[in-house]
Amino acid sequence: MRRIACIGTVAALVVAGCGKSGEYQPTPAQSVQPAVVARGEERVLFPLRAGNQWVYTIEDQQRRGNQSASRTAEAVFRVASAEPAGDGVKAVVEVTVENTVSERQTWLVDSTGIYQLAGGRAGVTYEPKQPAILFPVDTGRTFQWKGKGLMPDGTTGTGTLNNKILGPQEVDTEMGRMSAFCVETSGTFQSQRGQGRMRSMVWWAPKVGLVRWRMELSVGDFGAVQTLRLKSYTLK
Repeated sequence: MRRIACIGTVAALVVAGCGKSGEYQPTPAQSVQPAVVARGEERVLFPLRAGNQWVYTIEDQQRRGNQSASRTAEAVFRVASAEPAGDGVKAVVEVTVENTVSERQTWLVDSTGIYQLAGGRAGVTYEPKQPAILFPVDTGRTFQWKGKGLMPDGTTGTGTLNNKILGPQEVDTEMGRMSAFCVETSGTFQSQRGQGRMRSMVWWAPKVGLVRWRMELSVGDFGAVQTLRLKSYTLK
């Protein structure tokens, strides 16, 4: 039936959704203000202070030959320690999945950008340091990394990554839609599994940190798609 009368207590609940004609009018979606960060203050894109914590929902899909598997889990990223480094901060971030520390990452945030220094369960060092985003965060800016360390498939090797800052974008998270600066990365690598390719999209929100991450990779007969979406965060 097309006509629905707004009456009684129901009217009080849905009055915003009933127009003069008595037909349903959807509530307009709330707009998200584009992310903005002032020059010289870009470090707010990744607040590194001991005790800061981010909780993510992980969706992981893997295939090997004709076999495939998928799972959903929760990951907690917690700044275990932080110390001054030049004009910035170097921090160790522990990643816990299913109550087990699965990785220890080392990060550096200074006046020039956000860099990952090490990653993996054993803390494999990136040589040279691997930039996640460079400052200022000008839309269209490109940068490259070429070196050795932990590769996207979780084994060690060498690789080349080409990055481009796409600017602020609206993105879905477990906390709702947010605006964050997006970095698109594509590259090739040679790991213990063989030669591979990868592509990722990472979104950084001011005064929050990493809010969403998606990566696709293939190496030999192995392929994976992994997505992280921010569920909650606590900043000290």
